[in-house]
Amino acid sequence: VPQFKNLLTKLNISNDYFVRTTDDSHKEFVSKMLQKAFDKGDIYKGTYEGLYCVGCEKYVEEDDLEEGNVCPDHKTECESVSEENYFFKLSKYEDKLLKFYEETEFLKPKTKALETINRVKEGLRDISISRSKDKLEWGIELPFDKSHVTYVWFDALFNYVSALESEDKMDFWPCDVHMIGKDIKWFHEVYWPAFLMSVDMEVPKACLLYTSDAADEED
Repeated sequence: VPQFKNLLTKLNISNDYFVRTTDDSHKEFVSKMLQKAFDKGDIYKGTYEGLYCVGCEKYVEEDDLEEGNVCPDHKTECESVSEENYFFKLSKYEDKLLKFYEETEFLKPKTKALETINRVKEGLRDISISRSKDKLEWGIELPFDKSHVTYVWFDALFNYVSALESEDKMDFWPCDVHMIGKDIKWFHEVYWPAFLMSVDMEVPKACLLYTSDAADEED
């Protein structure tokens, strides 16, 4: 964290607030969002079996891995895990997301939008959003089950909003654009709007995938 703060100074960038997902205000906000999604029926308990990358802090699909179930980012072999978790009903939002993409200018640049749309059309599966405390000590406790904690991505994405709420600047939401890199494209274009829809919050007006030619592709 000190290195990131020092980098802001070197780049001559100022900021009103520096948010960490370990901040108490952030934890309280995420807890409220978890409860809202749970009350809506979008979070349920089930059993997950799959490959888990410790470095990415998430379950990964075999198709996204290199030979030998090696994570392409961390070059380490993923662990085979079977455990009882809480899941978010991402599948429930498949049609809603496709309609949202069609009716808005959310996916940018347009030349990259079809990739996400086609993948969503292939079908969305519910995603694990928790781990039991005996497997993971850090994280944000689920308000409806203190024996489980949530972590990336349900808690991390909500830091955009929790930072605004803690500074009493919610009039800045929704933001005009999220600028993202290719490694977090799926999470911001699919998970994030679905989470926001679940808790009845507005979705950002656009999600711009940064590419070297992005400026030439968009007005």
